[in-house]
Amino acid sequence: MSTVHQPDLKDRPARLTVGVVGAGRVGPALAASLQLAGHRPVAVSGVSDASRRRAEAMLPGVPLVPPAEVLQRADLVLLTVPDDTLPGLAAGLAETGA
Repeated sequence: MSTVHQPDLKDRPARLTVGVVGAGRVGPALAASLQLAGHRPVAVSGVSDASRRRAEAMLPGVPLVPPAEVLQRADLVLLTVPDDTLPGLAAGLAETGA
């Protein structure tokens, strides 16, 4: 049986804080995958009860906050909302200076 050496996470450069706007099926899964790669989810935003429960289950301990606050907390922000709502979300965030 071969053993693959896994480098220590602290040896990996350029770790990012990650935020998710839109806690549907994709956003929390992407953030959880990035966490496995050594990045740190710091905030998530979700509207429906189902999306909020999903975020809490997949990203335990990551605070649920409004979208503008996700942008303030994170180096990398995943906008994982349905395609038809993305333009409005981006425009709204730009209008508020987020």
